[in-house]
Amino acid sequence: MAETAAAAPPSPSDESFRKGLAALERRTYREAAGFFQEAIDQERSEGVKNPRMKYLSFLGLSLTLGNTRVDEGVKLCEQSVRREFFDPDLYCNLGIVYLRTRQKRLAFEAFQKGLNLKPSHRRIQEELERYDRRSYPVFTFLPRTHPVNVLAGRVRYRLRRFCSSPCPPLRPGPRALPPSPVRSSISARPPTCAVASNFSSVRIPWIRRKPNVCSARLWQSTRAWRRGT
Repeated sequence: MAETAAAAPPSPSDESFRKGLAALERRTYREAAGFFQEAIDQERSEGVKNPRMKYLSFLGLSLTLGNTRVDEGVKLCEQSVRREFFDPDLYCNLGIVYLRTRQKRLAFEAFQKGLNLKPSHRRIQEELERYDRRSYPVFTFLPRTHPVNVLAGRVRYRLRRFCSSPCPPLRPGPRALPPSPVRSSISARPPTCAVASNFSSVRIPWIRRKPNVCSARLWQSTRAWRRGT
């Protein structure tokens, strides 16, 4: 029965690289750059002449995202891609660096090369979706990070959110009174009638006249006299 070989413990450079990835996830870019640089130094101390290109690439990514040495970060990412052009992670880092330095055409070319190597690359797909969700700056002649564009973008976002939110429900008003016979009689009047004249047709409302009291009494007395006869 063959014995299973025990897994080799990770080297110090690998441990530093993993710590750098964890710091990169926390967005502590300076700390991540320190861990990646430590991984490169430990690998050189182990006797390796050329460090791994992924160490250089992630070091360049951390330097660029941390806004410490942007030009050096771009050069490190480009150097790692030229030497190891078969790793999609390196193209992803290069695309992020290009986006950070406002080189959109080169960024999308790098993303496309990474997708050609691995179409289901998660980080590249997330970066493309994140870029698609971003709106254009309000003032295109100013950079996106300009304070005027930042303030105008916040106002535009709040206006969109306010306009897209549903209207609050109306509060119930006072209880309606039951209809009175006076109001119902008034509302039951016929609307209008047309009166023709020699010149034009004018629409006037009906006028309900009050009954004449004297004529009513005379009619009642006449009716009583007929019954008596």
